Formats: sequence, C-alpha cells, structure tokens
Amino acid sequence: MPLHPSVVHFPIALLLTATVIEVINLFLKKEYLFKTSTILFVTGFVTGLVSFMTGDAAEEFAEQKWGEVIESTVELHENMALLSLILFGANSILKLFGQKLKINTKWIVTLVVILGIIGSSTLAYTGHLGGKMVYESEKLSNTDNYELPDRD
Repeated sequence: MPLHPSVVHFPIALLLTATVIEVINLFLKKEYLFKTSTILFVTGFVTGLVSFMTGDAAEEFAEQKWGEVIESTVELHENMALLSLILFGANSILKLFGQKLKINTKWIVTLVVILGIIGSSTLAYTGHLGGKMVYESEKLSNTDNYELPDRD
C-alpha cells in the first residue's frame, strides 16, 4: 500500500485552513492571524511536496490494481496537484518575504488571498479526482461482483 493516501490529507487541511484565516484577516488585520496563516501555508506547502512525491508510487499501485482505465484521471490529478503546489508555493514565498521586499502590503495581501482562493479550488478538485479514482475505479474493477445495497 502506498504512502500517498496517508499523507495527502495534511496539506489539504493546512492549506484550506490557511486560506480561510487569510480571508478573515482581510477584515480583522491581526498580527497573530498573519503569523498563523504564514505557518499554515509553509507547512501545507512542504507536506504538499511530500504528497506530490509519494504520488508516483500510488500511481503505479493504482495502475496495477485498476489497469489503464484510470490513466487520464491520474494524469489530470497529477497536473492539478502540481498547479496547486505552484500557487501555494507562491503564497508561501509572498508570506515569508513579501513585507521585506518593500512592496505595497495591500497588494501582497490581496494577491495572497486571490492565489489562496484559486489554489484552494484547484486543491479541492485535485482531492475530488483522487477520491474519484479510489471509489469509482473500485467499482469498475469489480463490475462482476458489484451490487447496490438493499434500501429496505
């Protein structure tokens, strides 16, 4: 069993929470929320890298278990994960170094929120594709034995 399913939920939770905190901080403008979202973005990005790197083993496992039927979904899942990493990596850099670069802070905050919302969308879709592979591919490979449960 690959490591990917065990680690993939950490970046999802961390990055989505960081984005929510960043949106809230647009209105509250609290230093502790700024620091919290920075820690969550960076930690989420690092755990996202781990998840991405463990994806190859999961891909091999999936193709052995379910065959080539899921190849296009795996490729889209991988591309969306990479896009999410790029967006959240940019956010991590902006959060860590943005204030030190003497750039207009309002622009940085706005950009971080926009990237966070777009990144959260791509990340959610990536997770959806992962779930689709696990649950729908299982049905495809067991079509002979698959029966709907009774609803009585």
